[in-house]
Amino acid sequence: MVGKKDLVKSIALFLIVVLIGFGTSWDPAEAKSVTDAEKRQAMIKSAKEILGGTTWDINLTQMTPDKKKDKFNDILTFSEGRISSEKLSNEDFGATNFTVRIKGEDIIIWETMQTSADKEKGVAFWRGEIRKEGVMRGVLSWHIKENKVKDYSFKSEVTLEEILTAPVVVEEEVVVVEEVTPEVEKTAEGTEEEAAEETREEVKKEEKPAEKVPEETKKRTSRRRRR
Repeated sequence: MVGKKDLVKSIALFLIVVLIGFGTSWDPAEAKSVTDAEKRQAMIKSAKEILGGTTWDINLTQMTPDKKKDKFNDILTFSEGRISSEKLSNEDFGATNFTVRIKGEDIIIWETMQTSADKEKGVAFWRGEIRKEGVMRGVLSWHIKENKVKDYSFKSEVTLEEILTAPVVVEEEVVVVEEVTPEVEKTAEGTEEEAAEETREEVKKEEKPAEKVPEETKKRTSRRRRR
């Protein structure tokens, strides 16, 4: 049970904080609204930080009464305040900024609009939401032309918790170590005199031996001298 003195101290501390934050002309209703707004902004900021750096594998199914529905898989990547779609990137849709808002206390909603560099590919509107279970669901409305719109519903294959707790794969750097032969080690570790001696031996091996003089040439030379 909280004592009377402790309760008074808590109330006094609360009043000091409120007066410093909102000035001397304090209005309880105004203070409450500002607090709620700040809380909401903090939640939005936190949600953006949580989404940042995440990658989602999603399955999209065209919303149409036709029996034959267009289906495809895509990868959404949130990075540095922008979102990109692997599928639409191949259609010249670049990464774009996205907005985040909080619905209730635990639903994160994000939205964005992407325009293709190729005018024939049109504009894409994305809206996704993440609820308590952590699965991302949403809608892609692809306005290819004025009279041609394809709407898709999508759902992620994994939850936000699974993405955030997934182990990070770190690629190990392969270091190639060159083996040094014993001869190279000897030359590298030997003294300068040993290195010089080895050089002299190599030079001797490369020198050509003197050509031998034929015996007949020697006899002719001796005869000429006698005459």
